[in-house]
Amino acid sequence: MVDLMGWDFNSGLKPYGDEWRQHRRILQHLFKREESLVYRSIQTRKVNDLLYGLLTTPEDFLAHVRTVAAAIVVSAMYDLDIEPKGDYFVGLAEAAVSKLSESVFPGALAVNALPILRFLPEWFPGAGFKRFARGAKELTDQMLAVPIESVEKRIVYGWNISLMCSCYPSGKRRLTRSRNV
Repeated sequence: MVDLMGWDFNSGLKPYGDEWRQHRRILQHLFKREESLVYRSIQTRKVNDLLYGLLTTPEDFLAHVRTVAAAIVVSAMYDLDIEPKGDYFVGLAEAAVSKLSESVFPGALAVNALPILRFLPEWFPGAGFKRFARGAKELTDQMLAVPIESVEKRIVYGWNISLMCSCYPSGKRRLTRSRNV
């Protein structure tokens, strides 16, 4: 079900194998003690934004906490700043993750147990998981494409950006590390 929904890029959801080991090796490099110091300024800036938000609108506590988590990740990954409230990237990510968490309904469990069921056509009785997965994949693809497109536009304009990940021209999503693109 994970691959039907487009979440096969996620290292935490990959089955053990060569690709999982490659992701693990890259992530271990990115989050070593020395390397993680690079992200300290981002984390400090975003936590300061969180504290300011809590000071000005404490009733929006949950929104502030969700936003700071997303802001740190988006800033480190794509060198983008997100809006404190109602950001499009955050909305896409929350919708896609929500679909992922909803994917544990009985039909989805059956396709996880019997992977051959994924080849059933959408119109087939009991294949409602295929329609659900198609909708979730559209959200997931948008969640991945929107920030990458934003970064590509910035590259075209010649802005010097720092990225943790990039998308190869082949279209295959892979984790890489580059400081200046």
